[in-house]
Amino acid sequence: MTREQNPERLTHLSGVLADLLRARAALAAAERRAQSALTGSPVALQRGATLHEVIAAVLRANGSPMTSRELTDQIVGQNLYRQRNGNPLPISQTAARVRNYSRLFQIMPDKRIWLVSLDTP
Repeated sequence: MTREQNPERLTHLSGVLADLLRARAALAAAERRAQSALTGSPVALQRGATLHEVIAAVLRANGSPMTSRELTDQIVGQNLYRQRNGNPLPISQTAARVRNYSRLFQIMPDKRIWLVSLDTP
């Protein structure tokens, strides 16, 4: 039987697929919330957040400047970001992103990182 022979079935299956995709998105959101609760992470991010968005969220949640290592440890430990190839985030990538986004981040004299938009605690 071809699509042309059973358009009602195709319409039904398209609706079922749309329902499954919505359920999948809801499950992914619930998994992120559960992971956050299990790790005690106060950081809530949208799926697909960029590294600089993740860095900013971790700094806000921490409430004080952090080193690249501290940031990376938090990000990896809470599974907030992975590279496209699936590998965990290296410290060098965190440091490079901070340097490339000087409009968002400032590097303090002691090499700790803070947000440009917030006063230094």
